[in-house]
Amino acid sequence: AGKSSFLGMLHSLLLRGHGLTHYTFAGSLTLLGWEELAVALRFHRGQSTDQAATPSDPTYYSLLHWALRRGDGRLCDVLFPDASGEVFSQWAINQADSNAENVRWIHQYADAFIFFVDCEALILRRGAAVSNLVDLAGRLAQGLNGRPVVIAWS
Repeated sequence: AGKSSFLGMLHSLLLRGHGLTHYTFAGSLTLLGWEELAVALRFHRGQSTDQAATPSDPTYYSLLHWALRRGDGRLCDVLFPDASGEVFSQWAINQADSNAENVRWIHQYADAFIFFVDCEALILRRGAAVSNLVDLAGRLAQGLNGRPVVIAWS
């Protein structure tokens, strides 16, 4: 829960001049994709718009790009993949699920992970949500090989 909204928030913060420690924003090859995520977070005439659900189609790949300039002047390319929560859940239960190819790709190639915890689901669905969370955390932990995981409570 909240993965796409989180990415849209990052873009919105950059647009407002917020920066990253030791890096400056140097461009993006996917500005339209970033803007599509951010526009759903804006208010229009006092009303917010809902973030469109990320497609759960197994062939759907969404990669957002940032070029960041380090303090020493070198460029660093960062890619943020975005996949449906339903697909992550399928992958958690069955790593070989044919509908989870995009999540397997993310797990194989990512340098780091942001693990989103849906707090509302934990409150409303209790045991079922905890079970899903434990399945997903266990699957993520397999093959981490020292790659960092940050937990985001959403």
